[in-house]
Amino acid sequence: GGGSSSGGSATVGQPGEQEMNFKLAPFVEPNQDTYEGQSSELSGDGLLPLDKPFLKTSGNLKVSQLKKYLYKKLGLNDPDEVEVLCKGEVLGPELSIYFIKCTRWMEGDHDLTLHYRKNAYY
Repeated sequence: GGGSSSGGSATVGQPGEQEMNFKLAPFVEPNQDTYEGQSSELSGDGLLPLDKPFLKTSGNLKVSQLKKYLYKKLGLNDPDEVEVLCKGEVLGPELSIYFIKCTRWMEGDHDLTLHYRKNAYY
């Protein structure tokens, strides 16, 4: 026998515990493929795609932490060399992944997709 328990539901609203899946890809200008016949191998201003573009992290992860991750992965000199975007909009360093999904993404079922590109000032 044994009693059946209706457990297993995900806990919501606990800071630091909420895991989120999202994708990180190089930012590609909409007209890049027709831009002066440049080679299409490079994207995102010369930044390469990640080996593992799909990340699983806490929803509290901030953009500033994401930039540190990217700069290590991409072999850059400074975290500020890279910008993180959602839907073509540059994100501030203090924003969290969860906040971005709630306020910028708004595509429900689809996994959040963020893009990165080289900062124009570097």
